Amino acid sequence: MSHVRRTLPIAVILLAVAACTDTDRPLAPEPPELARAPAWQEPTDPDRARDQRLARRFALALNNPVFRAEVLGALDGSHQREGRVHLQRFLLRGQGRGLQRMAAGAGAPAAQIRADLAAAPSMEVYLPVLAHRARWRGGTDVLVATARADGEAPAAFDLRGQPRLLDPEEPPDTPVLALQTWEGADGAECGNEIINECNDWGDDGWQEPTTPPPPPPSPTSGGLFLTATRFFSTFEGWLKGAPEFEVHVLGHKSGTEEMVSYQCIGERAGGPYFWNQDDLTWSGNVMLFSQAQLDQFDALHPGQGLRFLVLEDDDGPCEIKVNRTRAADLFKAADKAYDAWTSGKQIKFTDFSKGFVKAKSFYDLISGLSSFFKSNDDIVGTAILDPGAAGAIRTGANWIVKNDKNIATGALRLEMR
Repeated sequence: MSHVRRTLPIAVILLAVAACTDTDRPLAPEPPELARAPAWQEPTDPDRARDQRLARRFALALNNPVFRAEVLGALDGSHQREGRVHLQRFLLRGQGRGLQRMAAGAGAPAAQIRADLAAAPSMEVYLPVLAHRARWRGGTDVLVATARADGEAPAAFDLRGQPRLLDPEEPPDTPVLALQTWEGADGAECGNEIINECNDWGDDGWQEPTTPPPPPPSPTSGGLFLTATRFFSTFEGWLKGAPEFEVHVLGHKSGTEEMVSYQCIGERAGGPYFWNQDDLTWSGNVMLFSQAQLDQFDALHPGQGLRFLVLEDDDGPCEIKVNRTRAADLFKAADKAYDAWTSGKQIKFTDFSKGFVKAKSFYDLISGLSSFFKSNDDIVGTAILDPGAAGAIRTGANWIVKNDKNIATGALRLEMR
């Protein structure tokens, strides 16, 4: 997804606000559309309590116009998708300048905030709603919100530190800064015990650790390709921003009765497997499984098929983080509905002609999954070769995606080349 922002040098912003003090610049009136929640109390869950402390203290720190200007400059200067900013790096750059301002604004010891940052995974702050990104230019008209699970009601705070009630389904008109687990392209090393590695930023304003390279050109031949999709939902709450769809190619794991992911396509997959879909429909040309991969799988597992699992990623790119039982139930439901014809395999008609046809599935467990996860990816469904049903969802689609209730959630077009 492209990311275009109006960027101002941080020095210009700081000069514009340097003469102001907190008392010179009162907070904006309370937004009329927002209901005030009961007085905030720390949740009993330690992870939620930590995240909400960070969000509330970050909101209180935004009373400082200089801190707001630095936050805006970081958002405008971000090279990450949707303008995401790595929270630990932002606060600890310049010998912890942001951390000290946050501590002063929140009236909390810097050591306490630093301890929360160290205990947390890598965190991010950004404006997940496109209209909010366009509107917020560093004023006091902003909230800070966090949520541990996708779809739960966000815990939000205004710049007075007062909790606010937000709808988990619809964002408010007031801009919202989301503070949550990092989903950017790099920076995962900046959480937990090795947080000091993020404390080496200079004093010359915000810097990004790397600028992600442009996506590679789409290949044109040599394997199984995804060329079109349609989904009925983004499977993503508004606080999480744009969806991150992934397709995993699952096949038999040698020596076991389970499957593993042989290949993943998604917006953070490398090479020809890069795939970014930010809307309900998409068309393009992305390699799903190369000809070499198909031939190698056939040699190792003759006669067996490949399953396709569609996820909306919430917890680590191209890693399957779903409940083991729920995943098994998904495949069992599909096998029951389609008499186990729920995978696909290549077939070679001649040396120059080949296709990809439906095949019987033999396994319904994914290797390495646990019975529970604190944070789960959303299962969109498993794909089944059913041109009639898929075509009813999207013209030209040949694989239908169904969930564990045997309900269609989308459709794909896969092509052999």
